[in-house]
Amino acid sequence: MNTLLNRLAFVLQGVIILLYLESIVLKLMGYPSEVAAFSKVEMDGMGRYVAIMLEILSIIGILTQRFVIQAAILSILIFATGVFFHLTELEINWWNDGGLRFSLTLLGLVSSISLFVIRNHLHSVLMRKGKLD
Repeated sequence: MNTLLNRLAFVLQGVIILLYLESIVLKLMGYPSEVAAFSKVEMDGMGRYVAIMLEILSIIGILTQRFVIQAAILSILIFATGVFFHLTELEINWWNDGGLRFSLTLLGLVSSISLFVIRNHLHSVLMRKGKLD
């Protein structure tokens, strides 16, 4: 069972990283929908770059076993913020994308929560077996 959970966690880590990479590229290139979204929530300019830095920090944490649980928490906060803004300031169908950006953000949130739960469970199992300090 733990082997299956470990494999699922690796898949979730890959999904989150791919979502972040796509998001980072769009933000760095100044993609019009990203610029408009950050302008609408009054965070354009530095807000995009802060978001990029947080996403990169989360990627680094997700790639390291030591910080994966903390990175999952950071990921939950990042994706939850995106969902919040889509439901309040922005629209679910932002820039007539058919809800794609919202769906990807929701996928990231669910993946991050699942990753946190799985990695936290596996960590506690290892602690009980005495294999972690």
